[in-house]
Amino acid sequence: MGAGTTTYAAIEAIRAVDVDADILIISEQSKLPRLDLDNHEEDNLLECDSLADTYNEWRRHVNSRLESEPDAYSTSPLTLLLGKSKFHIDVEDKSITMKDGTKVTYDRCLLASAGAPREFYVLDSSKISYGLRDRINTMTTLQDFVELDTILGSDIDQIAVVGGGFLGTEVACALATAGAARDIQVAHVFVENTALQRHLPSYLSQYVTRKLIDLGINVQSSRLVTGLEKTNVPSANDDQGNNNNNNNNNIASDTITVSTMGWEQEALTCEYVVLASTHIKPKTDMVSHLSGIEVDSNNGGIVVNAAMEAIGGLYVAGNLASYYDSTLGRRRVDRYEHAINSGLVAGHNMASSRLGSGQKMYKHSPSFRSRIPGIGVDCRAIGEIDSNLKTVGFWIANRDEETKEVVERTPDSEFVRGVVYYLKNNKVVGVLMWNAGDQMKRAREVLKSKLIVSDPAEDLHDAILLGPSDWIDTIMSGF
Repeated sequence: MGAGTTTYAAIEAIRAVDVDADILIISEQSKLPRLDLDNHEEDNLLECDSLADTYNEWRRHVNSRLESEPDAYSTSPLTLLLGKSKFHIDVEDKSITMKDGTKVTYDRCLLASAGAPREFYVLDSSKISYGLRDRINTMTTLQDFVELDTILGSDIDQIAVVGGGFLGTEVACALATAGAARDIQVAHVFVENTALQRHLPSYLSQYVTRKLIDLGINVQSSRLVTGLEKTNVPSANDDQGNNNNNNNNNIASDTITVSTMGWEQEALTCEYVVLASTHIKPKTDMVSHLSGIEVDSNNGGIVVNAAMEAIGGLYVAGNLASYYDSTLGRRRVDRYEHAINSGLVAGHNMASSRLGSGQKMYKHSPSFRSRIPGIGVDCRAIGEIDSNLKTVGFWIANRDEETKEVVERTPDSEFVRGVVYYLKNNKVVGVLMWNAGDQMKRAREVLKSKLIVSDPAEDLHDAILLGPSDWIDTIMSGF
């Protein structure tokens, strides 16, 4: 159930165990995305490299595609049922009934629905006026990213990006950098005080916000977007007789009013709006009628065991799964790396359980990567990256350009390379590598060790070495 990256990973694992398995894919999509592409050609659809990176990390698991030759692994059928958004699952009968009455039975079933972008508070993107659809981009599918890439070459000069998470920050920087030659004005609107505030310690979040402003982005922080409304602006070249026709053909002749609420009700105008919600809302409604299926009330998603199984014969993987992490406890994540690895485990177990062979346990700790070349940032992280936690950061010290002596940090200092540890009850539960991706293997080892510290600054100083002790600044936050 589903046609995203998780499904494709599961198919690969199933074929590796049982080459003759009969596989059915049920998708709510009415058509498969771009079956004519080679494995890597989809990345070439985007001229803006940073937009391609953002798509691959934060959205690829939402809308992927099948291989050009879906039967390449086996002569057994790979059957597709498209446009099926309503269905009823009977786990006792092991059957699925569609809205049109079509009924299929299964030996094993995988739920791998992609979900949908989480809404922005009071702004429900599903209820936006139809007349605005060509001006609103929800950054959900590959086609959305292609459209935004095309906008960079159009006559649109004012773009607003809503969302202060990783997706919104990456997109705002990509647009500002790629659109600099055409003087595209980018406004970055978010409800938090600073960009990435929910993920980074305050000093680092403030640094990112400062870099966005230096890049020329109009940062609109502490702004809750309450509505979007289209405003017609007559073209200066229009005469009274054909004003309406010209407006219809000139996309830049209309603007959008973005209503926001901060310390007082305000609004800004633009020509195009990007709704960049980083996280995905899992579609748990597909099992709401099932008894014996548990939905995680804290993290969202469907509760599964270590084999990615929710109940006999019914498996769940990807961002829909609430799974138990031996280091961090029960959690649900929206990450491409998790989509692949959980799909591989679920697919293997679906096939091997039918054949009576051994099961695999899901032990992988998925990481994520955020690349923002416009401000010189390439970070990788693993575990819980939550600014509400206590953090200890170790940073390569800043030096005087002439004397090369280490200088004391100021509010204007650069954060060039470092590592930040996130602590819960004195245990390391997350590690963020800032321009230090080469140390990711060591970060994974630190997280796996379930390290408990009594003196964080001292105990963690040498956990991941970035340089000699006299090169390192230590910054503690939340203590």
